[in-house]
Amino acid sequence: MPFGDMTGPEGNGPGTGRRMGKMAGNKMGAGIGTRRKLRNAAAKATATKKLGSGARFKATKKSIASGLKSSSLKSGQTREDAAGAIAASIGRRKYGDTKMANMSSSGRKRRSK
Repeated sequence: MPFGDMTGPEGNGPGTGRRMGKMAGNKMGAGIGTRRKLRNAAAKATATKKLGSGARFKATKKSIASGLKSSSLKSGQTREDAAGAIAASIGRRKYGDTKMANMSSSGRKRRSK
């Protein structure tokens, strides 16, 4: 963050960066406490749920959706759609295209039964 960047209601407030939370003029959606709880839930799901079950993807998607600003969405796009795309790109970067495609197809097969 640049030096002197104050992101309060009129641009001169005390809150900067991560400490913004839910103060006046902040249009971030969920408050910092809610986002922290969702991020912790995503970390717990990553640590405990089996890879390929879809639980990790779902928790990550929920955590990302809570922090998205409505101004960062394309027209006609929902928060869930954007969060799903971001979570998928993270998964592709982490596991590779082939493994992510295999997990996705196995999830679709499981859902269709």
